[in-house]
Amino acid sequence: MGSLLLVGLGLNLNDITRGAIESVSKCVEVFLETYTSPTPSHNLGAIERIFRREIEALSRQEVEDGERILRGLTRGDIALLVPGDPLISTTHISLRVEAARRGFATRVIHSSSILSAAIGESCLQATRFGRVGTISFLPSVQPYDVLEENLKRGLHTLFLLDLDGESGRSMTVAEAVSSLLEIEKSQGRNLISEETLSIGLARISLDDQMVKAAPMKELASISFPPPPHSLVIPGRLHFAEREALEVLLGWWGGEESRKDI
Repeated sequence: MGSLLLVGLGLNLNDITRGAIESVSKCVEVFLETYTSPTPSHNLGAIERIFRREIEALSRQEVEDGERILRGLTRGDIALLVPGDPLISTTHISLRVEAARRGFATRVIHSSSILSAAIGESCLQATRFGRVGTISFLPSVQPYDVLEENLKRGLHTLFLLDLDGESGRSMTVAEAVSSLLEIEKSQGRNLISEETLSIGLARISLDDQMVKAAPMKELASISFPPPPHSLVIPGRLHFAEREALEVLLGWWGGEESRKDI
């Protein structure tokens, strides 16, 4: 009887640990999924060179169904490699639960995630973030509702941006800003405007990483490097956060910005 090993690859292949490499070397089969993250560095060839073994890339359907992975556990340990941290996706939590139901042990090797990295790079305090939102290509007011809930409590909002697994298209900061402003226009709740401070994040942890803080209208016009992108809408700013945004991200909102918002 084998064990299911969920291995986080982090945001950059340099995040892969020696422990992950040693554990994967003992597995009878190794699979890779990349549909939950468009991270450019996580290509099959590069990963195979790091782990020095053959790895099979699975489709989203194969991972969500799980049978291709779970059947192999009768022969020994099976590893599923996942960009970022493997338990950020509920799909992988479900896979772990199903393995346990069938009597197989499971183990997780955690790694860096966009949830922690984006919050850190935004220069805002992690304890002042509220519920995480997702902005989808499909029309939905859900991210706007999340933003309203957080702003009422004075909390910051991190938005993860959509990835179309079939086309490979990833949402940009400009598209995310446009989507939120369109919802504001239709809902009229006066949560945001073109002048609302926002933070765009692109390709976090990669060599061409870019993070900018600006009013939404200005942020949408900035030429960010290709996705993956994320978006942060700050809530009430602590004075230390204002200082960090000014010094590290080049934002200046005038003397009025030095008041709590």
